[in-house]
Amino acid sequence: MVSLPFSSDFSDRKGNTWLPHDGACTVEAVPSVPGGPALRLNNAATYLEAATVGDLAIPPGEGFTVEFDFYAISLPGYAAVLTNGAAGAGDDNDPVNGGFGVGIRSDGAINFGIGDYKAGAAYFNTVTTAAGLILPGSWYAVAVEHYGDRKAEVFVGGAQVSSTAFSATNNWATVTPYEADVLGLRVGSLWGPYYTGLRVNDFLLRNLRLTRHGVRYGADYTPAGGPFPGPVSVSGTVRDAAGDPVSRLVRVYSRDTGLLLGAGLSDPVTGAYSLPADVGELTVVCYDDDGNAQVYDHVTGV
Repeated sequence: MVSLPFSSDFSDRKGNTWLPHDGACTVEAVPSVPGGPALRLNNAATYLEAATVGDLAIPPGEGFTVEFDFYAISLPGYAAVLTNGAAGAGDDNDPVNGGFGVGIRSDGAINFGIGDYKAGAAYFNTVTTAAGLILPGSWYAVAVEHYGDRKAEVFVGGAQVSSTAFSATNNWATVTPYEADVLGLRVGSLWGPYYTGLRVNDFLLRNLRLTRHGVRYGADYTPAGGPFPGPVSVSGTVRDAAGDPVSRLVRVYSRDTGLLLGAGLSDPVTGAYSLPADVGELTVVCYDDDGNAQVYDHVTGV
């Protein structure tokens, strides 16, 4: 999980750094907008870009959820909220890499696109909701979920407004994966000079969260109504039958949703592990070398 509360240093809760480009991104309180400070992306064509990919990279076939609070001051064009792409050598478009994009259209529809970047342009499959869902002058809680194959769902205010499937080509199950060493995410801009002219809006963002390893909701839900809870972790020590520390695969799941929150190997010397988790009850599963599992249920992260 990656959560951006949009503090003034543009760091997220996983320790990733986001760099402002094409001007000074600001976290500010707009007098006419309720709710206090938010990230403002305006007609100066500013945007944030992940300094490193790290755990922001989402491989094709993996489910994910993008959610955010959105307020449009003016919306004359397409407002790109979060875009995953690739930086090719000498060009923002890489012919061997793919990505996705989430944004708001000028008619108030929510757009979610997936595809490959080729020959200086993007070939996207898109899911677009009905128009008029997002209007200037109000805050909206938006969530877009992709199940890792072809199914996509969109929620506004916690209510599902769209559930559809991408076509058999250029969907997240088939799109060409991008390498882990290229930049992977932008906030406030699509990828490539092909789209530079689209950054012409004035809008605010709060509480942007990217959840990997599966969808977070899958049904109507109650929006957080503010900053998402801070990150928690699960830690412990794995020992064998003789009581000696060993290296074993450990996975952490949300007990409510079954979402995989973290996975890794315990330390081969100490047997210690520490994995990212989430608020709420958790299930921790440890596997031995034969694939047998030991389950610890009703676990709470700290």
